[in-house]
Amino acid sequence: MARTDMLAWPLQVYNGPRWLVEAYADTLDGLTQVAVKDAESVNNIQLIIMGVEGGPHLASCRCKL
Repeated sequence: MARTDMLAWPLQVYNGPRWLVEAYADTLDGLTQVAVKDAESVNNIQLIIMGVEGGPHLASCRCKL
């Protein structure tokens, strides 16, 4: 290992994983929020379709749209 590589190693070890973990967590959080938002809109559409179809299972449901 060259001297410059040895000097850069602690900086890479300190900064590399810290920034990578933060970026990974931010990305995962963003993807989770998008997935929840998409699932919520799909659930609303399914609820509207069930209401239009008028199934017997909705007679006891006290859901608000």
